[in-house]
Amino acid sequence: MKIVQTLVESQIKNGILDILKESQPHFPKSYTAIGISVFFDDDTLARAVNLTGWKFNTPMLTGLKRWYSKHSATVGDKVVIEVLGNNKYRLSILKSGEAVPLKKRGEKTATQNIAKPDWDCFDYKDASVTLKRKGLLSEVEQILGEVDKANHTEIQRLFRSKGWETEKRIISGTTWAWDAYKDKIVVSIEFSLIDAVHRDFFRLLMWHHDNKVEAVVYVTTTFQEPKFHNVKRDIEILQNSYPYLLPVPIYLVGLKQ
Repeated sequence: MKIVQTLVESQIKNGILDILKESQPHFPKSYTAIGISVFFDDDTLARAVNLTGWKFNTPMLTGLKRWYSKHSATVGDKVVIEVLGNNKYRLSILKSGEAVPLKKRGEKTATQNIAKPDWDCFDYKDASVTLKRKGLLSEVEQILGEVDKANHTEIQRLFRSKGWETEKRIISGTTWAWDAYKDKIVVSIEFSLIDAVHRDFFRLLMWHHDNKVEAVVYVTTTFQEPKFHNVKRDIEILQNSYPYLLPVPIYLVGLKQ
């Protein structure tokens, strides 16, 4: 059996491979880290790879940085996991645009999500690590993967369908609200002005002071204001010149459609 998954930036950066929900039945479950035997590419000798994260319902393989680097892995590349049985697996990488290997007769492919993600990402202060710790990174990426176009109402609906609270009031006596909120993770969807982004930074400082936020998922586009690269530029100005002014980790997303 072959399982095909698309790499995202956080996995490459941290040297991990998330075991997605539909793939989890094919991996041993343990609430402590365990080793599984993995054959990399065409190797004939297996190596032990740590499988961890079941305790938080976010299982993942770790220690893959060197392998990703060997293949110059980038966002959109695909990892093919071949389930060999007896807790043995083979991992290989298909560069973006390469065809998925043809199935042998009777062989199933578990995951068909092989399209290149339609967004850019900037990970300020390791926001992805905070999202991962809370078991929300894969959920956010799944939601983003379901976005057909940059429509504020539709994106809010997708978050709400996953149990996120929408229109979360920021402070009493105002109409200020976050677009979605779960477990101290804020979501802001901004398709208007760069000034609105700066306003949101101010509101994040208020919530940081009150210990209500640990990270924010900030959704923009690459093609309309406030464009992804403009928001990234402003965050980098703070990062480089005023590193303590904006302490809240930001997972900045720029939708491409």
